Amino acid sequence: MVAAKIKDLAKKLLAEKDFENILKLIEDFNQPQCRRRARDELMAFVGVVPKRPLYYVVANIIHLPDFGTRDIIRYLGDYIDQIVRFTLEEKNFLSRWSKRPLGPNIIKLKKYIDNDLYECLCLFNLIYTQAKHDFNHYKDESLFDYKDAIYVIFITKRLANRLLPLSEKARDYNNSGKTLYKYDPVE
Repeated sequence: MVAAKIKDLAKKLLAEKDFENILKLIEDFNQPQCRRRARDELMAFVGVVPKRPLYYVVANIIHLPDFGTRDIIRYLGDYIDQIVRFTLEEKNFLSRWSKRPLGPNIIKLKKYIDNDLYECLCLFNLIYTQAKHDFNHYKDESLFDYKDAIYVIFITKRLANRLLPLSEKARDYNNSGKTLYKYDPVE
């Protein structure tokens, strides 16, 4: 069921070249002699800016295809969550250090984005929420596999590319600028 949501979101967001790159990476992960190159390519694509949480995504890519998929998807969701929070804060629609989860913040963001992006963010949030909270599956079965993680990496990058133009604070966060460090919860 999760894989179907990921594929639906991929169809909405990704270009043909993205699908080609994903299929090549999947093929490389299926060949033990090519895994290191596939990991390196995927880590370079993700990057480590902003350090948190993308640094954690890269740290988990090292473990693909065997494990780490849930954490990769969760940290990618944290990244989108931060971009949305900074965008709403800049629009004076969210106070600093809001404890609201991504879902309600997407609803607040709706007035600033087109309907297509809104629907994509809602679908992304369903995947992210499952990565954070759904531990109810059979022993020795994973909710996500390495293919899902690869797709979500590309999806996240495309979502970020659509969200970042909306907010200078989000762009500054994305570049590990002052925005990332200037918060004072006492303020």
